[in-house]
Amino acid sequence: MAQVKVTRWDAAKDGPVDEEKMKKKLAALGFEVKRYEFPAGKTFDEHSHGEYKVDAITSGQFECTHGGTSVVLKPGDYLEMPPNVAHSAKIVGSETVVLFDGTKK
Repeated sequence: MAQVKVTRWDAAKDGPVDEEKMKKKLAALGFEVKRYEFPAGKTFDEHSHGEYKVDAITSGQFECTHGGTSVVLKPGDYLEMPPNVAHSAKIVGSETVVLFDGTKK
């Protein structure tokens, strides 16, 4: 099974998290991204995508569950999801999540 990869923001190297830095980081990795905002409590039922994707967070907390494993992304974190991996997600905490959803160029 393809591996889901989580990368945590390195404040010592990258400085404070902000949207422009995140977009540049993802573009350098070859992703085209769209920005979304999701309110606290929003859920995403189990689904999969036909392409390699990334979900990156610049505010709030986003929990993704795949293969029985859950991971919580916090500001600056991003998750790379291979094609056809079933997963679900939800917004945790009380803060709106700003998420950059990307696909490989």
